[in-house]
Amino acid sequence: MRKILFIYEKKNWSIYDDGYNLKKHNQNIILSKLPIPIFFYIKIIHFGSFNLLRKYKFLLRILKLFKFKIICSWYHIDDSKDKNFYNFHDLYNYVDKWHVTTDEIYSHLLKENVVKNKIKKIFLGFESKLFYPPDISQIIDLKNKLDLPKINNTIIIGSFQKDGSGWNGGDLIKQIKRPQLFINFVKQLKKTNYDIFVVLSGPSRNFVINELKKNQIKYKYFGYVSQEKLSQLFKVIDYYFITSIKEGGPKSLIEATASNKKVISTNVGMSGYVLKKYLNGVIINEDEFENFCDIFSKFHKTKINVDYKSFKKEFDWESISNKYKELLYDL
Repeated sequence: MRKILFIYEKKNWSIYDDGYNLKKHNQNIILSKLPIPIFFYIKIIHFGSFNLLRKYKFLLRILKLFKFKIICSWYHIDDSKDKNFYNFHDLYNYVDKWHVTTDEIYSHLLKENVVKNKIKKIFLGFESKLFYPPDISQIIDLKNKLDLPKINNTIIIGSFQKDGSGWNGGDLIKQIKRPQLFINFVKQLKKTNYDIFVVLSGPSRNFVINELKKNQIKYKYFGYVSQEKLSQLFKVIDYYFITSIKEGGPKSLIEATASNKKVISTNVGMSGYVLKKYLNGVIINEDEFENFCDIFSKFHKTKINVDYKSFKKEFDWESISNKYKELLYDL
């Protein structure tokens, strides 16, 4: 059987993780940073992001000429850099199938006259061997291991992402991630006398770290971590905050829900669907930001219990990979 070439950008980016997890359940996938058209061996070239499709647009005509099938995953429109993605009609015609995770991109492609049956909505997945609801003893052990607060009334809030611009520390913010809103929320909680502790991971977090220091909010930063270490961090937090303007997922939403953690999120990506179905979080709208503490206090009294069996069936990478095979790779 001819192979599927999955194109990623960097090994420490989320897109590589997508390809890596898909490959574990589909041995016909080959991971590559370059769209090398190996005739009679490669059948499908899957660009892991719209940025990659744009980057290699000079190749698309050649790929189609030699009958390669082209798939592109497109997660969100990034208006913050004025680069995505309203003037690329010439690219749309080269793509045989589009993979999207949100209604936003689905609707955008329809407006651009992309044929409906070329657009396939498949959610992001998670690794169920790593991300699952921990028991109390596991949480205690991990808090000891990670040197995190063990006092019951301390609320541990997680933020595991890259929200700084570039890779040189992140003093300047990545607008689309809106880390200043995260700081706004934790400042409100501190002023209301909640005992909070922030756990951070991911590259380019200087802005958040400096703001936490300035506001004397306790935190611990773990830097860029492996998936195994990330799963440990999810197990010990009480809340995960998502404050982005746009998201394709985010994966942290899936991993927090798999870990049976409370999520407070702006209305982005998959958040509305996941939190409504699995009842482990609330959506906060733009006009509610300054009343965050009221929303938090009400939600804080709520107990959650994610139906992990159903969640795993829907979002485990094995299930997601099967949907790729059925809906995308059947060309």
